[in-house]
Amino acid sequence: MVIRETINFFHFSAKRSAILKTYTAPNLKGLCETRWVERHDAIQISKQLIVPIFKALEEIETDGDSVTLSKARSLLNNILSFDYIVTLIEMDFFPGYTLNLSKLLHSENIDMVMCIQCIESVTEMFKEIRNSAEGRFHQLFLEATRLCRELEVTLVMPRKRNLFKIPSDIPAEKHIEFYYRVSIFLPFVDQLIQSLESRFTKHKVTLKGLSGILPSFVVKQPSSDLKELIKLYASDLTSPDSAVMAELELWRAKWLKVVPSLFPKTAVQSLAECERGIFPNIHKLLSIFCVYPTSTACVERSFSSMKRIKTYLRSRMSEDRLNGLALLNIHRDVLVSVDEILEKFAISSARRRCTTIYIKEGIQVRDLSFHHDYYPWVKSVLVSIINKGKPLLIGCLYKSLSRPGILASYQALIQLAEQASNDDNQNFILLGELNLLDLKYVEDL
Repeated sequence: MVIRETINFFHFSAKRSAILKTYTAPNLKGLCETRWVERHDAIQISKQLIVPIFKALEEIETDGDSVTLSKARSLLNNILSFDYIVTLIEMDFFPGYTLNLSKLLHSENIDMVMCIQCIESVTEMFKEIRNSAEGRFHQLFLEATRLCRELEVTLVMPRKRNLFKIPSDIPAEKHIEFYYRVSIFLPFVDQLIQSLESRFTKHKVTLKGLSGILPSFVVKQPSSDLKELIKLYASDLTSPDSAVMAELELWRAKWLKVVPSLFPKTAVQSLAECERGIFPNIHKLLSIFCVYPTSTACVERSFSSMKRIKTYLRSRMSEDRLNGLALLNIHRDVLVSVDEILEKFAISSARRRCTTIYIKEGIQVRDLSFHHDYYPWVKSVLVSIINKGKPLLIGCLYKSLSRPGILASYQALIQLAEQASNDDNQNFILLGELNLLDLKYVEDL
């Protein structure tokens, strides 16, 4: 897409952005992939700044390296084409009708009635534009030709195709306008109408049933028309069908006595006017109507599980370790057996069959804190390691045995290893204090 490439071309270089700022005050906005409301602003600004962008690209084309020069020349060729100018003006024209609708769909207090009403009004407007396409597109075409004169772009009729024929009653000076109206404008409008109708078809079916319990609709139709609605939500209702039908009759009789101008206009307002003790099933249906989602838009979560796993201390971990930690962090409800871990560890490569336990200075490891609650667990791990015939290395890094807390943990670990080991065959090695230079020797054991 030419718009995205142009925006990225200036955003990824401070020098190019400085050149663009010499010709204009506002900055280009990026095309957001998820926030469609911001796309309208990006397209609108790109249209307003098309002349400054043209001048900036001309300056960059004459003063830059070969790669930048080639990219600037390619963007200039795309911008200085009538196809791009007409498309840009159309893309700025149509989102003006859908901008407020997009903002409304993102709001929290919108209900289904308001949503469908807005969708239908926008769809009807697009159909009206489709019916009067000749006059509507003529105004856009005049704006495009004015912009072409400013950019010194020549209007040239595209090469004729066998499948596209211009009617003989169209004057010669209207051929270009007719071509772009049929090939770009009308397909764009048809796609918008089709997308809106197909996207909200399910919402209209739901609204057709649930809207029947709103006061403005219930007074205009008999209660028998809502039998399908009662069958659909029978599992959510607390009364049999006959009791629900009688409740609907009472609900309808209540609003027949009220002036239509005082009817609640939304499902939320209707729910506030519904007495739960008198109309429990109507209250339930209105509650379902109120919480029925109109869109899937929600606030983007800023927290990720990766923050717990890939910290600065683990920035160089391997892919296998990262995947394993991610699975443990996400699926916390799955119990992991220590015996299974040791069994997989025993059948791994020979280089990893020696288990080494370190007490690191300044780091409180939960499993090696040697609080009395963790003694049985640590001892069971040591027993499993020793019984499998693998040497157990016990060491302390950075010569920290002079610190009381580290020394106490080190001595407690040795005591547990002695209890877990067979008296006749002591199968653990005391490494004592280690320097950083000794680590390679320990890992090679």
